[in-house]
Amino acid sequence: MKILVTGASGFVGSAIATALSAEGHRVIGTGRSTPGWIAPPGSSYVYWDLFSEPPKVSPDAVVHCAALVSDQMALAAALRANRDGTLAVRRSFPDAQMIHISSSSVYDSFRSHHFTPESEGPGRNLAGAYARSKASAELVLGPFPETVILRPHAVYGPGDRTLLPRIEAALRGNVLLLPNGGRARHSLTHIDNLIAAVRCALFGSVSGSFNITDAEPVQLAEAMIDLLARRRRRITVRSVPYRLAQGLGGAAEAMGAILGPREGSLSRYAVAQLAFEHSYQLSAAKQQLGYRPKPTSFLGAEHW
Repeated sequence: MKILVTGASGFVGSAIATALSAEGHRVIGTGRSTPGWIAPPGSSYVYWDLFSEPPKVSPDAVVHCAALVSDQMALAAALRANRDGTLAVRRSFPDAQMIHISSSSVYDSFRSHHFTPESEGPGRNLAGAYARSKASAELVLGPFPETVILRPHAVYGPGDRTLLPRIEAALRGNVLLLPNGGRARHSLTHIDNLIAAVRCALFGSVSGSFNITDAEPVQLAEAMIDLLARRRRRITVRSVPYRLAQGLGGAAEAMGAILGPREGSLSRYAVAQLAFEHSYQLSAAKQQLGYRPKPTSFLGAEHW
């Protein structure tokens, strides 16, 4: 099978491209970084800005992973990259099967999600340019009902350049401060589970939107202690009341408005993400895609 993977120079895209290539598929990875994805024999990497002339290939399928991910980006930039870029990919390869890697960020912000079904997204109360742009990207795919949309939450694993660095940057010595002590349960998504979901979508015959996470949610504090222990960091989690954390997030936003934004800085949205439950219903993915997720695992995290 000939498969084009956008965003192949990033964490998710490179992992998907590498896995599919290892299974014998001819993968054309695209991105804007050089050298980008190191393609194995039989596959290739092509520089492609999504708004320029597309590669002269005719893929059987496209896995769209490319996205602009930033806490501080302007809405206009986010919409151009994530909404307009998604539409450009779909129009560039109209005859190819398309799998779009979206995000659980499309669900309403600032509230708990207890096994939330796909029907609740995209939501209307979204915080931040990233969430709004990913929701908009799903909406522009509406006229293309054959598309498969996957919504992972907090993707982690080997090659992660975002989640793990932020967790480690948040440590104060060996102390990790979490809203409400990190009691909230989260459905995380190991990169291997996301790859498995892509594989199911590629060789299935269904379309639509699907939540993709590990088998069961985990308590945030316990997960962080386990993850960092595997990286030889023995930490203590200390609780910060939610209202106090929200106040600190608001103060950090105000400082950012004066001094300029800083990537990874505290925000009210980030506090809400940590404080509230984020678990998502998997029945649709299991029944329609044949998705069989594995439990959350930080095995090998010392090498990530």
